[in-house]
Amino acid sequence: MNRLSNGGLAYRCSHCGKVDRKGRLVAHILRDHVPEKQVPFFCTLCKFRCETRDDLIKKNTKYAGHVRAVEH
Repeated sequence: MNRLSNGGLAYRCSHCGKVDRKGRLVAHILRDHVPEKQVPFFCTLCKFRCETRDDLIKKNTKYAGHVRAVEH
């Protein structure tokens, strides 16, 4: 298995060849290669997509721009 410049394990996207950490690569695949209708949860304010409701809630409460949009 290959390693990234920071020493972490490198994974390769089977769709386009992008190389990154496992978690970031999963997010890349959900965002760029899986149709929105097939992803269980997604943000209507940006391209963020995830597999769990908790991940979406955590993301929307973490980023100030999203917090302001949700409050209005």
